[in-house]
Amino acid sequence: MYDVCILGGGASGLATAISIAKLNSDTRICILEKNSELGKKILATGNGRCNISNEEAYGVDTVSSFFDDIYVDFLSIDKRYYPYSKKASDVRDALLIEISKYSNIEVLLNSNVLKVSHEDNFFSCSLKNSKIESKTLVIAAGGKSGPQYGTVGDGFSFSKNLGHNLSKVYPGLTSIETVEDVSILKGIRHNCLVRLSYEGKNIFTELGEVQFTNTGLSGICIFNMSNHITRGLKSNWKEDLKSHKVSLDLLPDYSESQVLKLLSDRKNLKSRKLISLIDSRLEEYIGEVTLENIKDLTFNISSVDGFDRSQVTIGGVLLDEVEKNTQESKLIKNLFLVGEVLDYSGICGGFNLNHAWLTGIKAGRYIASL
Repeated sequence: MYDVCILGGGASGLATAISIAKLNSDTRICILEKNSELGKKILATGNGRCNISNEEAYGVDTVSSFFDDIYVDFLSIDKRYYPYSKKASDVRDALLIEISKYSNIEVLLNSNVLKVSHEDNFFSCSLKNSKIESKTLVIAAGGKSGPQYGTVGDGFSFSKNLGHNLSKVYPGLTSIETVEDVSILKGIRHNCLVRLSYEGKNIFTELGEVQFTNTGLSGICIFNMSNHITRGLKSNWKEDLKSHKVSLDLLPDYSESQVLKLLSDRKNLKSRKLISLIDSRLEEYIGEVTLENIKDLTFNISSVDGFDRSQVTIGGVLLDEVEKNTQESKLIKNLFLVGEVLDYSGICGGFNLNHAWLTGIKAGRYIASL
């Protein structure tokens, strides 16, 4: 029997294991990972650069200290922390090198847990042909985003079977598809003021770069906007989407009066009235160059991309069922929940990975003290 079994060898699971082993070399730790390698999803974060944290994230000093100890130096870009090399593989490698230092950590790869149970003060994890038992269990199995990396919602099922309540889960930080055909705009990136309205009322505004895809809109501000759509969708979501509209201000640095003057100054141009201001394809798309089309280019939403394309999962185990300072379950002693299995979702910029590291560190340090 192990002292601690950690379900999942991703960001939060590795942070938990390292944090325990650093403080207590006598604790026997087992990491159960369904993939053939640890930290597979880490490699895809930040478009392969791994946005580790953010200067404004809660607990960033704790996370920064953790990575300093394993020789990962930070590079700050617009308050976002990356490894100095800007390579996610370096972050994963540093974590694996640290894991390999501890003889009390055993890693079992290709270990798909089918069932988790709790009885007689210990936990049992059933695999296809074996069982792993432990005194303490850490659920670090992630959410449902990126199923290609093995995160298919197992952690939610395990948590629920152990008595925890979950909020409804949705894909978060993802692109949208539009009713309008925007295929002509594919590949264009343009700085816009993005607004989202629901039933005519504005519910989201953010300035940033919008990326036009073959079927809709993407980019950081669109990702952040998507959270406001998915969280609020009603059961009849296809109909509810019709009440949402996205508006783009294509010249956010220009006031309406400045745009009107600009159009007046360029009225004699037969074509490309917005030359040097917006891409020619975008000007062709909007058609008549008017104040409204420039400051309020509106799109209807046909769908929000799913878990296979989303960066995070919205929803999960209710936070009021978990001790904030230790990540221990308030329902079952020696059960800990960390990372994306929890009902936490931050905006783009390293907040979600910071949460994964931080919850793992807090759980690990507390477990080591028991």
